[in-house]
Amino acid sequence: MLFGCSFLAAYCILKFHTFSVFKQIEIEELRERNHQIARSIFNELEKVALIGRDWAKWDDSYEFIEDVNKEYIRSNLTESTLEDLDLFSMQYLGVDFKDRYHLVRNEDLSLFSLLSKQVLAKKEILLDTAGGEGKLLYDEEKNIFFWVVVQMVTDSREMKTANGYLVMIKLIDPTFFSENQHNYRCADQNRLGS
Repeated sequence: MLFGCSFLAAYCILKFHTFSVFKQIEIEELRERNHQIARSIFNELEKVALIGRDWAKWDDSYEFIEDVNKEYIRSNLTESTLEDLDLFSMQYLGVDFKDRYHLVRNEDLSLFSLLSKQVLAKKEILLDTAGGEGKLLYDEEKNIFFWVVVQMVTDSREMKTANGYLVMIKLIDPTFFSENQHNYRCADQNRLGS
């Protein structure tokens, strides 16, 4: 009998210890996966921000805000530009936030209009990031996540006062979050001690 009780106690202790070790391994794996996801998001957003800075600190872009010349459009703002930069849209706004020109991938103007309104509704938040960072936004109506980068348009030497804003929108593949949703739930459950 004593042997049976000792065996049962040892079994319970080993089972509990083994379960704890496996749970800790799972938590560490989820934590690492979440760090990878966060790095991926940050890298993608930084890529869009760098593109935005490059375009916004360009003398030709500065002049384009002023005169919306057709040569700039013909040379720089084509459907292939958006494809090459992997963007949904580029929008040039005056300092008054009025649309000077926009280019939209696949000419999806209804989606652009919806997202553009959302961006302009949050312009105070976005202006805080007009120096380079971007924001991840979500549209409930269309169930779309998208990155927005807002850059002040200046000359290349930044000697002149900004004369407008360049707004770049990049849609996020919806499978990105759905594929990683399980990881987020598990991490939350483990963090909450469930």
